[in-house]
Amino acid sequence: MEKDNLFKNIDYDNCITNVTSSIQKFYHLKPNYKTNEQLDKILSEKDYDNVVLMILDGCGNAIIDKNTTENHFLRTHRVGTFKSTYPPTTANCTTAYLSGLNPITTNWLGWSTYYNDLNLGVDNFHNKETMSKELVNGENIAYRKMSFTHMGEIISKNSDKNVSYYTVFPHFVNGGCKSLKEFEHRICKLCNQTGKKYIYAYWDDPDKTMHLEGTNTLNVKKILNQASKMLHRIERKTKNTLVIVSADHGQIDVVPIALYTYYDLMGCLKGPITCDARTAFFFVKEEKKEEFVRLFKKYFDGMYELFTKDEIINKHIFGYGDENPLYRQTIGDFIAVAKDNYFFLISPKSQILKGHHSGPTIDEMSIPLIIIKN
Repeated sequence: MEKDNLFKNIDYDNCITNVTSSIQKFYHLKPNYKTNEQLDKILSEKDYDNVVLMILDGCGNAIIDKNTTENHFLRTHRVGTFKSTYPPTTANCTTAYLSGLNPITTNWLGWSTYYNDLNLGVDNFHNKETMSKELVNGENIAYRKMSFTHMGEIISKNSDKNVSYYTVFPHFVNGGCKSLKEFEHRICKLCNQTGKKYIYAYWDDPDKTMHLEGTNTLNVKKILNQASKMLHRIERKTKNTLVIVSADHGQIDVVPIALYTYYDLMGCLKGPITCDARTAFFFVKEEKKEEFVRLFKKYFDGMYELFTKDEIINKHIFGYGDENPLYRQTIGDFIAVAKDNYFFLISPKSQILKGHHSGPTIDEMSIPLIIIKN
């Protein structure tokens, strides 16, 4: 993949935040960005009591296509496709769904973030130090320094439709669902209550399973079949409900590179490696920048493409809109983007995975628009 074409699958006119903009429009709010015209038409068909935005983590178009048959529920109800925000990784993309804002504005760019005022790289969800994986004491730093308001809260407060906002999550969120069956039951229960509701529902598979097993296994097929049965039951058990089903990103099968063993290159760094395994931010000592570029190209030419901070800013890969005050501090002096199916292990604590994402390939970036309505 040539450098000029590496980001060809990024499309901020047909991505996650265009879908959320259509939802804003449905609730008579000013959209943050251009809307998704296909979804606009679907939403205009009826004044739905319930709009459910359901995210199946990792369930990109390529995952559906290689793990299901043509008459599978996920395929027969897929009406279109759109793109992840970049990079295609959960912290980035689910924040785009929840906030309705592009990553440049929220600064939720990837799995981890470097805070130069703290001289600390932190895994955003887990509040762990990025390289050592040791828990950082106290309040979650990402939630404090990169806080945002849920779009659903804005809808509930400002829409003239008198809408209530609900979220449904797996067990790792306080009060979350312990099984897919409970996930289904909670969604149906909410939809069958009186009043208008906007519901954001997130489930962590097939992503969780594919990380461990790869993208084309019997367990992945089983998970997609279970999801299809769940959706069919929701379709039958609810009324005047629109369920928009998609993913945060896809996945590909990957090969690890133990980056931390390249001691001469690591010696050029002044801070932790952050963002994600297939789009990585490097903070480099001023006097070592030329050496870093030389060594990186020596070791990883053909595997990763290296960009400067200015190149990345000018390419708008994190979208358009107001810049978060932390944005230019956190994107690194150099940004490495995977060209093939490799991913970096940045420390001995990094987990070796079979499936991964956060790179620019179409299989990672392309996600489905699946519609369930009654």
